[in-house]
Amino acid sequence: MKISEFETKHKERWTPSTNDVLMRIASNLSDLHIEKDFFTPEQMDNKLNALKDYIFDFRYVLADEENVLPPNR
Repeated sequence: MKISEFETKHKERWTPSTNDVLMRIASNLSDLHIEKDFFTPEQMDNKLNALKDYIFDFRYVLADEENVLPPNR
């Protein structure tokens, strides 16, 4: 996956660095920790799956930049 595809899919406003991505993941995990009491199990599953998708997509961005193929999901 190219960084431009990642930006479009995940609605990034600027080109994220690895640090930006890690901070966004940490922020989302903190939010989920607080929100766990307000979401239904299905909503929580959707949020967690979206976060995993974000992580896996960025892994493909990193692999593309390094010209290597990551292992399959």
